[in-house]
Amino acid sequence: VSLKSGVEIASGTGSETDPWVIDESEKLHDKIVNLSSTDSLITKYEGQVTDRVGVTETASKVYFDKDPDKRNVIFGGFCWQVIRTTETGGTKVIYNGEVVDGKCESTRGTHNGIIGTSYNGYPLDSPYLYGSSFTYDLTNGTFTLQDIFTATWSISTAQNFVAKYTCASMSNTCTDLFYVGPPDTTMGTGIIKYTIDNISYDRIGVGPYHVFGTSPAELGYMYNSFYNWLSVSPTNDQYKYGNSFTYNANTNTYTLTGTTQNISNWRTNYNQLGNTHYTCWNTTGTCNDISYVYGGTKNIALTFTISDGKSIEDILDEMLFNNDVNAYNSPMKGIIDNWYKKNLLSQTNMIEDVVYCNNRTITNLNGFDPNSANSGALIFKNRNELNDITCPNDIDQFAVSNNKAKLTYPIALITGEEKRSVQNSQSIWTISPDSFYGYWGGSRMYTVYNGNSVNYEEGYKPVISLKSGVEIVSGTGSETDPWIVG
Repeated sequence: VSLKSGVEIASGTGSETDPWVIDESEKLHDKIVNLSSTDSLITKYEGQVTDRVGVTETASKVYFDKDPDKRNVIFGGFCWQVIRTTETGGTKVIYNGEVVDGKCESTRGTHNGIIGTSYNGYPLDSPYLYGSSFTYDLTNGTFTLQDIFTATWSISTAQNFVAKYTCASMSNTCTDLFYVGPPDTTMGTGIIKYTIDNISYDRIGVGPYHVFGTSPAELGYMYNSFYNWLSVSPTNDQYKYGNSFTYNANTNTYTLTGTTQNISNWRTNYNQLGNTHYTCWNTTGTCNDISYVYGGTKNIALTFTISDGKSIEDILDEMLFNNDVNAYNSPMKGIIDNWYKKNLLSQTNMIEDVVYCNNRTITNLNGFDPNSANSGALIFKNRNELNDITCPNDIDQFAVSNNKAKLTYPIALITGEEKRSVQNSQSIWTISPDSFYGYWGGSRMYTVYNGNSVNYEEGYKPVISLKSGVEIVSGTGSETDPWIVG
């Protein structure tokens, strides 16, 4: 016989008295690749891929599993399903619940998980304990703050509380845990309340991705500058609108320039806005804070309020493209990180550091283009893309090794492109942005092959990538006989 090139020696020196013992285990990555020759639902990806930070290359090792229900894995005491192999030789897998009697069957029912609910304007103006992180107990339904400090929230100190957690009391343990978001001058303090209760077996939690859904910044897995969408109800009075402005820093004054027009009776004439998106809400066209109107209906104008000489391009750049954009954990990242810390920290040596792409590349500005007569949503690159798993911007390449988009642990979410490439009808959050239009900002959620953007409660299903050396110890990959890897 002729042994394959990948066969390894498990032990021995090769002598008569101590022969080499050949390791017959098969690596998980190799198993998926080898199955592609007999299973048409495992397909080789033809195109470019960004699995390493700063490197986009032609894929040679990437195979998608279009039917992950057939490829079940037990790792770290949990069930997972195969998404695809990686160009680094690993295998991306997605969470699929706890193991029951050594199986990963779809009949497992419910289990305890984290449930999130958004709140606006929650009162925090009392001395409370806060923490930068937390642990939790699913059996007792409790959360415990970590890295705690005592403070009183106020609008002047609100930035110090962003992405912190509190029990809204002086206790460090509670059944209701609160994530504190950025301050919103019109909606108050953004809060997500987390509790523990029964959810579907195949996810670690259910809840929102972000706090408000009113800022393009919330399309990030992490965020920093936070400009909010505002609803303005113009009266029937006449207002001056323009497509550009000048700014006098000495007087802190904007003045409309370029193409200008006066529009009265918004309810009747709002669709005449054209490319004159800037307004001071007066007839002089001069003000200290200028508004940018990116859309609207006969009842409301959808706007951003801008100051200090900035433009709509400036604030979009601050929220989506600046090198310091990844300063604070989104609520989603906080949940995923704390789950990893609780459950997989000891298994980190078997998990590879691979890119998870939060691709914030814009393909259509629509109403956010000051030179366009369009109105409406920002559209992001991969909204309708398939067969493109590149990640062009380093600030979107989330990985432990990327200081510009640094993961705390090697875990995140499935991308929209990966979700569309597998036959899976679950409604879950992904890490890929979809669009922003008023409240309808959200990360990409897919059901089967039809995409919808969402900003409400959906499933939390973390993704990890097992290293190239991870081997199949036993099993066939079915629900009742999963591959046990190690």
